[in-house]
Amino acid sequence: MSEGWDREAFRAAYVADGGTPASARSYVSYLNRAERVLEGLPEGGGSGLIDRAERLPVHVWGGERERRDSLAALRCFVRLAGGVAATPPAVIREDRDDRLMQLLRDAQRIGAEYYRLTGKPLGVTGEIAEYEAARALGLTLCVARTPGHDAIDPANGDAVQIKGRAVARDDRYRGMCPAILCDADVQVVVLVLLDRTTLTAIEVWRTDIAAVRRRIAGLASARRRAEGVLAITQFTSIATRVVPPVPSSSPVP
Repeated sequence: MSEGWDREAFRAAYVADGGTPASARSYVSYLNRAERVLEGLPEGGGSGLIDRAERLPVHVWGGERERRDSLAALRCFVRLAGGVAATPPAVIREDRDDRLMQLLRDAQRIGAEYYRLTGKPLGVTGEIAEYEAARALGLTLCVARTPGHDAIDPANGDAVQIKGRAVARDDRYRGMCPAILCDADVQVVVLVLLDRTTLTAIEVWRTDIAAVRRRIAGLASARRRAEGVLAITQFTSIATRVVPPVPSSSPVP
C-alpha cells in the first residue's frame, strides 16, 4: 500500500487546494497513522479504502480523536491523489478566503437575527469566533477538519486554536470556555467573547498553549482536566487581551 502514498505529492496537492504548510504537516502525521492501521487490510483505493477504514473499531486507532483525524487525513489524501489543482495556489487561497469571509459575515448576521427572534443561539458561535479572530488578528483560517488548530498566524507561522463563547455584554466573564485540545500541535490559543445578541466580538484574548496546559494541569477537577475545560476567568488570568488592547496602566480582569 505504501508505494502509492507519496507524502510530498500529497503535501503539495493539499497546499494547492488551499491548505497551509502547517496543517499539511499535521495531516501527513495522521496519514502515517492511517497507513500503519491499514497495513493489514487488502489492497484497494478510493472510497472502498475509506469504507473499510471507517468500519474499524476505535481502539485500533488509539482513541476517538486519533480515529477522527486519521480518517479526515485519509479522505483528503484520496480526494487529492489525482494531482495538484491546475489553478495557481495563491488564486485558490484568495478566492476561498474571500468567499469564506463573506459566508461568515452572513452567518453572523443570520445568527444575530435568529437570537433576536427566538432568544436561542443558532449554533454558529465557533465559526463566528474564528471569523472575528481572523479579522482582528490577521490570521489565516485553515480548511475544515484541520487536526488540532483553526488558523495560522502568517506573521510567524504559529498554529492557532480558536475558542468562542457567546456571553451577555454586562456579564461577560461568567461561564466556561469550550474544551481546549491540550495535546494538539499548536502554539497559541485564542478566546473570543461574542455579544450574544449581535455575535460581534466584545473581547479577544490570546495566550500560548504551554500556559493553558499548566493551568489545566492545576485544576482540582479530574473531569475538567481530562476535558480541557477552563472557566472564562481562568483563561483570562493567563492570557493577554488583544481586542480591545489593554492600556499599559489599566489592570486586566
